[in-house]
Amino acid sequence: MLLIGDFMYNQNELKMVVLSLINKEMPLSLISKLLDIDYNKVYKTINLLRMDGFNITEKVYANGEIRYILNKTAKLNNQYKNTIITEPNENEIELLVTSDIHFGSNYENRYLLNSMIDYCLKNNLHIIINCGDFIEGIVNLSNINIPWDEQIHHAIMEYPQINDIVTFLLLGNHDYSLLSNFGQDIRTFIKNKRFDIMPLGYGRSNIKIKNDELLLEHYISERKVPHDNYKNKIIMKGHGHEVKFRLDGVNYIINLPSLSNLNFNKSSFPGMIKLKLQFLKGNINNMIVEQLSLINGNVYTTGEYKVFTGRGKSYKEDTIIENEEYYIKEYKKVR
Repeated sequence: MLLIGDFMYNQNELKMVVLSLINKEMPLSLISKLLDIDYNKVYKTINLLRMDGFNITEKVYANGEIRYILNKTAKLNNQYKNTIITEPNENEIELLVTSDIHFGSNYENRYLLNSMIDYCLKNNLHIIINCGDFIEGIVNLSNINIPWDEQIHHAIMEYPQINDIVTFLLLGNHDYSLLSNFGQDIRTFIKNKRFDIMPLGYGRSNIKIKNDELLLEHYISERKVPHDNYKNKIIMKGHGHEVKFRLDGVNYIINLPSLSNLNFNKSSFPGMIKLKLQFLKGNINNMIVEQLSLINGNVYTTGEYKVFTGRGKSYKEDTIIENEEYYIKEYKKVR
């Protein structure tokens, strides 16, 4: 039994209450506030509803808010799973991008993770994009500090959780090693345990924002695709553990630093990228890339690039802009 306000709910009653609030399109923050239970308890109840067959999917907003949707169509997929929804008048968004944490390895560093979250809190950043190698896997046995079958449990416990910070997680070759060798797809485990981590695909995925997108990549030998198959993409790449910014044909490519103690280039430091995207008619028109290095417990800007990214996109006045909603006024009522 669970006491909420003046009411005592058993598990089935709580599920029906949460389902009714989802039906009213209430965000996670408001459900938590109305029921006076934490986000994790709400999410656990939502997963029980999913086990009962309710097709509940989520939307993620630029301010880190999550709203759950009861899908009443025959389509079982979540069309919003790799989408950041913005306000119509929100023509600038800042994100933090990182990669290669390697939970379970000798190079894992919890302090770096805490520094990343502290930076997000101090700079009002609500979206983190992680481009792979969340765990160590079994790619290099000499680096393993935690057995392979315990690594994802350890990662879920150690990765910081903040109510209005959402992480989109691409999976890399180290993550893939558990699937290819043991059949363990860590996406399922993450999805069941954490409301704030949105697992994407292996090796390549995208993040949709308005009418544009960021392409995310991490090397997996079986899925290597040359960039000449792409045109006018902004590509964020994990795996290299070193920052590089380059133009490959008509694609803008940013190689990401590692958020671990493993750095292949001895002159580089663990770090992150702060990405400021500016939009025109729904498309990314300008991009400011700020390289952030973590040195002796402090975050330093060690490089900055400003790029015009028009890329031949359409800027017509009658352009219909997707992935937008008026949501901030409605949500401020429950803050």
